[in-house]
Amino acid sequence: MNTKNYVLDAIEYLEKHLLEGVSLEQLAKQFNFSKFHYARLFKAVLGENIGDYQMKRRLTIAAMSLLETRDSILNIAIMCGYSSQESFTRMFKAYFGITPKDYRDNKIEYLNLYKYSITQEDIERVMSYGTATEYEIIHKNSFEITGLLYHGDNKKHDVARIFNQTAQKVQLDKIYNQIDGVYGLDFCKNEEVRGYEFDFIAGIDSRYFSQIDRKDAQLVHKYIPENDYAVYSLTNIIEKIQIQIQRNWFSLLNDELYVPCDNYAYEFYPNGFVPNQKNIDAYLFIPITAR
Repeated sequence: MNTKNYVLDAIEYLEKHLLEGVSLEQLAKQFNFSKFHYARLFKAVLGENIGDYQMKRRLTIAAMSLLETRDSILNIAIMCGYSSQESFTRMFKAYFGITPKDYRDNKIEYLNLYKYSITQEDIERVMSYGTATEYEIIHKNSFEITGLLYHGDNKKHDVARIFNQTAQKVQLDKIYNQIDGVYGLDFCKNEEVRGYEFDFIAGIDSRYFSQIDRKDAQLVHKYIPENDYAVYSLTNIIEKIQIQIQRNWFSLLNDELYVPCDNYAYEFYPNGFVPNQKNIDAYLFIPITAR
């Protein structure tokens, strides 16, 4: 099954079970796919995480029902999966900026806030970003990354800051010529992915920490297993890296030979890399398995 059909089937499954709710874990089991890569796929296609998509779709159905039916607000709340009218009212007002009662009384549709089901055309438009890009297959032994952990949604460019904080923490200026480079590890902590939030470690290979206190409470250590990787070259123009990562990742999803696996991927910025200067490329490593 190609990625487009895979996503269409998943959306159909989501819509079929919309009012009862579907977890990321349920979807991953239903379609036999890594939760980490599944979450990334849906954030890219839906523009948001699976939970937010379902919440907005249910509230849209509720808004339509308020204007198109005479069902009580409580019955609409229960139909849309809420345990009480109070919890439904809180969520409805938080999203639409108005209570369900006032929305019904005003009889004005907030169409600009309605969330409609994703269509095949929507998916094809997003998937068009995934044009084939070249990669190299590399086998890497296990290793460990040590650095600072970030958990959040990166709305304030926090990932860039965590790289800078890591550089200060590990005294990168003093050991720079002794290490191979800097890593940016994107992974699922405890196998959970919520909203736009993610876990990210900016760090270096732990073997270079002989001169540094590994007992520092702020430093975290993450084991990376032995694996085969699809390795992509990345631009050194920082603001374009995330776009390129998404394009490479979509391309791999459509690959005939390999599919992403496990619950992580990482960027590698080799020694000598200077952001926004045409000197040395960065690299994206995505763990893979044969289809």
